[in-house]
Amino acid sequence: MKYAQSLGEQKGKTAELYINRVEKETDPDTKEYRMWVYRQEKIAQAFEEYLREGKSPNEELKSVFERFKDWILKFFGLTE
Repeated sequence: MKYAQSLGEQKGKTAELYINRVEKETDPDTKEYRMWVYRQEKIAQAFEEYLREGKSPNEELKSVFERFKDWILKFFGLTE
């Protein structure tokens, strides 16, 4: 029983930590939010460059960008 209670407490703490993180990342007045936006913008810019020039910032992202491009084309019905 103690183990189950401990697991429940651990899950509660994990949920609380997650909620705190989400609150920080969605409050425009926090450094965490500004960093999150910055990272998202960098990824978007890299993907836009990939779409324009076929150039990926590194090999690991190349396959991710290829799959994402294929998904977008299928989503908008631009490919079969």
